[in-house]
Amino acid sequence: MKKPVATIAAALILGGTAVISAGVAPEPNPPRTPWWMRTPCAYEDSANCYWNAGEQGDGQGHSFYVRKFPHRTCWMYVQRAYAKKHDHCEAHRKGRV
Repeated sequence: MKKPVATIAAALILGGTAVISAGVAPEPNPPRTPWWMRTPCAYEDSANCYWNAGEQGDGQGHSFYVRKFPHRTCWMYVQRAYAKKHDHCEAHRKGRV
């Protein structure tokens, strides 16, 4: 399927990339992501970070975010189907931070 030159040029000017989505306009102000969503995890059990399963560890598994709150830590998985059953929070135990 060929794209008109004007459509490709407009996509390059507006988005700075050659990726074209038919009928979808670019978001004028994309939402800002919190710092902890942009921070890669140093270890799989780190907190306030993102674990990219495809690039970290053995390159397998499921990517997730870890967020530490005052009284609990929560794991939120990227894949919706996996997240439905595996997203969870754990309360902090006494003596552990």
